[in-house]
Amino acid sequence: MVRKHPAELLDAGPSQRAVHRTAAARAPLPSTISAGYANWAECDEKVERAATNGVNVIVWFALSLLIDDGGRPYISGGPNLTCVAGVAARLRARALPTHHFVSIGGWDAPHPNTTVSADQWWAAWEAWDAAAVSAGLPGGFDGVDWDLEGDDALASASNTFTPALLHLIADFSSRAKASGRYVSLAPAHSYLDHTTDAFSLSLTHPARCWHHDFHYSGRNVYAAVLALAPPHTFDFVSLQLYEGWSLANCRLHGPSPTALADYLRDLIAGMDAGWPVGFEHEPSLGLANASVAVRATRLVLGISNSWAAESEADASGARKFLFVPPARLGAAWARLPQRPRGLMFWDLGDEGGGTPPLYLASELNRFLHVR
Repeated sequence: MVRKHPAELLDAGPSQRAVHRTAAARAPLPSTISAGYANWAECDEKVERAATNGVNVIVWFALSLLIDDGGRPYISGGPNLTCVAGVAARLRARALPTHHFVSIGGWDAPHPNTTVSADQWWAAWEAWDAAAVSAGLPGGFDGVDWDLEGDDALASASNTFTPALLHLIADFSSRAKASGRYVSLAPAHSYLDHTTDAFSLSLTHPARCWHHDFHYSGRNVYAAVLALAPPHTFDFVSLQLYEGWSLANCRLHGPSPTALADYLRDLIAGMDAGWPVGFEHEPSLGLANASVAVRATRLVLGISNSWAAESEADASGARKFLFVPPARLGAAWARLPQRPRGLMFWDLGDEGGGTPPLYLASELNRFLHVR
C-alpha cells in the first residue's frame, strides 16, 4: 500500500452505540474469497464495479488509532461512511453478497498508540463503527483487517514493531472476534515468511533473496501476532506477495526462476504445515520459540493489478513489485493440488489501468467463480 491518507476525526455518541448493539448476526464468509482493497479513503464507482464483477470482500482503507493532545483515543481516516453504506445497499439490492471490512494501517501510516489499552481501543472502534450504522450500514462493518506496515523514512518509529504493539493487535483482535466480527491480517511477504525461522521487530532488514540494498524487509513479525492471539482469532491471512523486491518475486523472476504453479504449491503447503520461529531472539515479547501455521483454508494470496507491471525495473528487467498476468495465474490455479482460501489484490482504485485496461476483479472471477 503506497498512498497517504487525509486525517479525519470520527466519533460517535451513546445513541449510536445503542444502534450498534442491535446488529444482526453476520453472514458466513464465502468459501472462496476474492478480496479487493479500496485505495486510501476511496469510495467510488470503481469499488462498486469490482464488487459486481467478482470481489466479494471489500476492504475499505484505512484507519489509524491515534490519541489527541489530552491522551484520549480516537479513530482517524477511512472512507466516507455514508458513501460506504450506499455502496453496500446497492449491492444488497442487486443480490450481490459482499462482506465489508475496514483496514487499520497502511504504508507510511502511524502505528496504533500503545499507551491506550486494547479495551479502550475496542470501545473507540465500536463507537466509530456505530457511526457507520447511523450512516446506513446495517450491523456496521463485518470485519477488521490489520495492515500495519513500515515507512519510507528509515528512522521512522513505524519501521519497528514493539512488543506492546504486537500484544495490542492480538488483544484487540480477540475482542473483535468475541463481538462477532471477522478479523484478518495482511502482512507483507517478509513479515510472515515460512522459509525462515528468523524473527525481528524491525522492518528495515535487507531483502532476503535479492536486492540486498533494499532495506524495507521484515523477519516474521506477524508470526508473533498469530502466536499471541487465541486460536482461530484470524479468519484469513492475506499474504502480500507484491511487497517490494519480495521473496515471491525473486523466486519467480530472479536468477533461478521457478514455475508459478510449483512456487505456489510449495508456498501453500509450507504455510499450511507450519514453521518454527525464533521468538526468543526478542525476550521482551514473552514468547518461547514455537511453530506457527496458516492453514490453506485461511490463506489468501495477495497480488497486484497493473500498477505493479509499470514499477521500476532492475538491469535484468525484473520489476520491483510482483505482477502476475491473470491468465497465467488462472492456469497455475488449475494445477494446484491444494488451493488457498482465495485471492486478494491491491487496489480497486487502479482497476482499469494499463494498456489494454485491466479489470482484475473480472479476470480473477474467470477461475474463482465467485459471481
